[in-house]
Amino acid sequence: MPYCKYCNSRISKFDTDRCPLCGGERPLDGVTSETIDITKEIKMDGSEFTNYKPKRRGICFAWSATLGIFGAPWFYLKYNWRGVFWMIVNLLIILGGGLTLGFLLDTWIYLVIIVVTMYVLNLLFGLFFLFRDNLKSKDGEFVR
Repeated sequence: MPYCKYCNSRISKFDTDRCPLCGGERPLDGVTSETIDITKEIKMDGSEFTNYKPKRRGICFAWSATLGIFGAPWFYLKYNWRGVFWMIVNLLIILGGGLTLGFLLDTWIYLVIIVVTMYVLNLLFGLFFLFRDNLKSKDGEFVR
């Protein structure tokens, strides 16, 4: 069945003078009722998808274990604002807490303790990235 060119509703092919629904004159002028070939061939060689590389959990864990203090796993998953926030929070805790305790108590062992604590915390987040089942990147794609 053809469609009216004014209201886009189905009408009979015998309604050539006036559309019975919207009242438009000559609703079938310029409208064809040809069928569309839906059996068009699709390329299955994968040439469109050669540059696609999925994100991997192991790489996300490695980023978290090495440069997690600087928000590297968040940047890897393309959550840039979370990465910036994570880096600022880590640096404020390390520099603020460690330097404050170091100046107040005249020993720098607290800076080392805080750095090690933040490293262990980032390592735990790396394990979260490694073992979470439905981890997605910002693009909405699952991390394999």
